[in-house]
Amino acid sequence: MRSLNSGLACGLLLSVMMSDLRAQTSAPVITPEVVAVTVNGKEVADFANVLRTSDGKIFIASQLLPVVRLSVTHAEVLHVGGNEYCRIDNLPDTHVAFDDATQTLRIVASGSAFNGTTASIGGQPRRNVQAPAVGGYLNYDLTYSRSAVYRNFGALLDANVFGVAGGEFQYREIYRQTAAINSLYRLDTRYVKDFPDSIATLTLGDSTTVSSNWSNQVYFGGIQYNTNFSIRPDVIPTPLPTLSGVAQAPSTVNIYVDSVLRASTNVNSGPFALSNVPVFTGQGNVQMVVEDALGRQQVISQPFINSPLMLREGTHAGSFEAGLQRENYGLAGSRYADGFVSGTYRYGFRYMTAETHAEATARNQDVGVGSTIPLFNFVVLSASVAGSTSQYGSGALVQVQLSHQSPGFGISVSDTITTRNYWQLGYGSSNRPASHEFLAQGSISLGPRISFSLSYLNDANRDLPNIEAVATGLTFDMRRYGSLSLSVSKALSSIRTLTAGALWVIPYGHQSVATSQINFGAHDTTANLEVFRAPDLEGGWGYRARTTFINDDSQDVGVTYLSKLGQIELGANHMAGQFNEQAEATGGIAMLGGIVRPTRWIDGSFAMAEVPLRQTVDVYSNNRVIGHTDSSGIAMLPNLVAYEENRIRLDDAAIPLDVALDLSERIVTPPQKGGYLIRFDAKKVTGATIILVDEHNLPIPAGAVVGAEGQASQQVARNGEVFMPDIVLPASVTATWGARRCTAKALAPASPIVLPTVGPFVCGE
Repeated sequence: MRSLNSGLACGLLLSVMMSDLRAQTSAPVITPEVVAVTVNGKEVADFANVLRTSDGKIFIASQLLPVVRLSVTHAEVLHVGGNEYCRIDNLPDTHVAFDDATQTLRIVASGSAFNGTTASIGGQPRRNVQAPAVGGYLNYDLTYSRSAVYRNFGALLDANVFGVAGGEFQYREIYRQTAAINSLYRLDTRYVKDFPDSIATLTLGDSTTVSSNWSNQVYFGGIQYNTNFSIRPDVIPTPLPTLSGVAQAPSTVNIYVDSVLRASTNVNSGPFALSNVPVFTGQGNVQMVVEDALGRQQVISQPFINSPLMLREGTHAGSFEAGLQRENYGLAGSRYADGFVSGTYRYGFRYMTAETHAEATARNQDVGVGSTIPLFNFVVLSASVAGSTSQYGSGALVQVQLSHQSPGFGISVSDTITTRNYWQLGYGSSNRPASHEFLAQGSISLGPRISFSLSYLNDANRDLPNIEAVATGLTFDMRRYGSLSLSVSKALSSIRTLTAGALWVIPYGHQSVATSQINFGAHDTTANLEVFRAPDLEGGWGYRARTTFINDDSQDVGVTYLSKLGQIELGANHMAGQFNEQAEATGGIAMLGGIVRPTRWIDGSFAMAEVPLRQTVDVYSNNRVIGHTDSSGIAMLPNLVAYEENRIRLDDAAIPLDVALDLSERIVTPPQKGGYLIRFDAKKVTGATIILVDEHNLPIPAGAVVGAEGQASQQVARNGEVFMPDIVLPASVTATWGARRCTAKALAPASPIVLPTVGPFVCGE
């Protein structure tokens, strides 16, 4: 029995050994190769590591995948010598072959075999905002008017300090002086700081609440923290179309929005997706035309819908406010009243944007929800419901909005219903919401140059008379003769008045327009003619002249002058038998780095360029002249684009030849408000070009080295000429070439010349 068991064990061991031997003898032989690689006829690598097996498999090194771009998600993987290789001979839609004669691996694949590529058409990279220097500015708007019976003076002062604690302080004040009023009062005070990483802005002090689709916007003093997409241009909050396709060869993609070319880009072979396609607000159709090098085209079309009320999927926005409501804002009797808190939150889902809003005071509360939904890529539907409990009782609000906007056709409908006791911020005992507000508006193109509009309004008020009216209009585009608008409106409430009018607007020159208008009312008819010219942005004169006739005899004339220091406007009019005169001056005073300069009204970020020259130097921003240096070398650079790159440089066209100017470009990325002092270098350039010849009156050979005491050596160019910077003539110079050496006396020119050319001078040994 033991002998039988031993035999069985030996047989089993022999069987296993034979199996391993067969496995070893049947394993494919792996042959490493170094070859060139082509993809669809284009060489992508000169020396690439590949593996060939005796059973016909082909593997390429993983380091080669980025240039080959084949999709190998489910490919067989082999590890040899510490390197990873992926099998490619059995990939779908791919043909692989070796050309042994040229040692080339040839890959032929269709577009679907490649990895997909993605690109953002409308996006832009994030730019880091540079912290502004500590500085400030004071804006002013001064007005004066008089007639035979009155004298009025007014002033608006707007003071700003920036670069402190990373934010901006703002203080505004109004002064009014009339026969009955002599008052100075504060308009608002606040501190504002942006947080780009959080896409949010903090405001401490006076501000306005962020309203929802159905809430009111109110003035208040307190704290506000809200999402602010404007400080991050790289973030696109609204959903924009994404177009996808497959390119069989490297191709150019042109994107058209309603037949207008909006973007163009290049794509590689394979699947691709282009996101953030730039489209306008409203509805329309976007077309993508893919064209390869052989002229083959494929056209992909899809409808789109875009609305500022929508957020892209996964994007959220919110605001929080707390403080005291302001009453009579902008008047001398302005005061802080009841305390409140409010908050709004919006979130973008795939097919809708949801919103919730709540607000409360000590005695009143209001909360609501809403949603915005694009329907069939044709209309945007917004619906909201809210409920309140207050000192007036419980109340509710229901609101529905529907809109469509596309080239040639637009319509919007809004319907809001509230119960008697509904409350929200902005409403009080003397200001109750309307019980029903309905507004419908529509417009349609009747041809390439004619459009028709119709609107209907019905307000059922609780404390004020009801309003119901219908209006219609017809506009004709008359090309170089301007546009003509005809309108008719009819009141349908208790006073059923009918009015009609016509307006003809004719542009007749740069920044110039003429208008002619006539209005037919229930009891009178008036007509007026007006010509108007606005000053150029760079500065200059503007004017206006208007006359009214038919049941009204009044005239108005005025001139405007805009300079880099501000704007002055003078005017006079004759109305109701009385002559009146007006004057207005607006401008600002900027302070930065110890420099004070008068300037125009500042409503954003600015810079000062400092150049140590008395000559006027033009300063460019993004290839546009925006300033000129004064006699002290300072240029005010207003209206920098916030959160974008502003490329500042100098123009040396009018600079003398003996001045070396720093022409390097400076990039400034400012916040909404701030100031930057940009310093450029300039220095006087002295020197002379000296012509040297030998004893035979032949030019010293090119390449010879010329030196002078206290000067760096320079090489001779053609015709014996050598430029010696900073040399003061007369001077002795020494030339050396090969084994030869000579000396010459370079004399000064007979009269002073900037960077003169002198000689020839004989260089003797």
